[in-house]
Amino acid sequence: MASVTTRYQDPTSRKRRLLIPLAFATLFALAFSISSLYEWFVLAEYPPETTPGELRSDTVETLGFLSLVIILPRIIFLLATAVFFLIWIYRIHENAYALQLEGSIYTPGWAVSFYLIPFVNFFLPLVSTLQLTKAQANALNRKSNKGTIVIWWLLFLFSMLIAASRGFFTEEGATVQMLRNDALMTSISEFTLFLAGCLAWIIIVRISNQQIAIQNKE
Repeated sequence: MASVTTRYQDPTSRKRRLLIPLAFATLFALAFSISSLYEWFVLAEYPPETTPGELRSDTVETLGFLSLVIILPRIIFLLATAVFFLIWIYRIHENAYALQLEGSIYTPGWAVSFYLIPFVNFFLPLVSTLQLTKAQANALNRKSNKGTIVIWWLLFLFSMLIAASRGFFTEEGATVQMLRNDALMTSISEFTLFLAGCLAWIIIVRISNQQIAIQNKE
């Protein structure tokens, strides 16, 4: 581990500030998944070649209402989760140096940067987290439970890739069939994100509690 001058700070407060928006973001991902599946069923009543402008007013109002009460809060909680997650990532890596854990652990600045740099953010956040948890597990003579972290990251990436590949409601020349395909992809993406959020909760609590245990051990 490189020499970094820092001091240990109990991660509990940062963990709690992160878990609150994460819980809401995870629940809204599930709600968005269900509402998208509902949209898929509702649009099945129309012929595949129907255009958005030909939808009944009650259908448009219902789908618009669902978008208003789910999508906007979801975006807010996702942004809040991202901010507090990066703050938490910085703190736990800084604590790793303060606790003088053995192993190849990235500096706090790099650990945060990995989530922001294009292409690098596909794999280095996973590597960074695995190395940290391995060092903490060794300090406590425990197994690192790599499987949970790998599954969490793969679910998150899968969700993002599906979200990036789906179309838009306002796409020129859109038909009901295209909207149904979009709704189904959204439902799958958001449900996968919901699962990733549940695993993220477990990982955040576990890593934070491990650092507290190591500090108390010393």
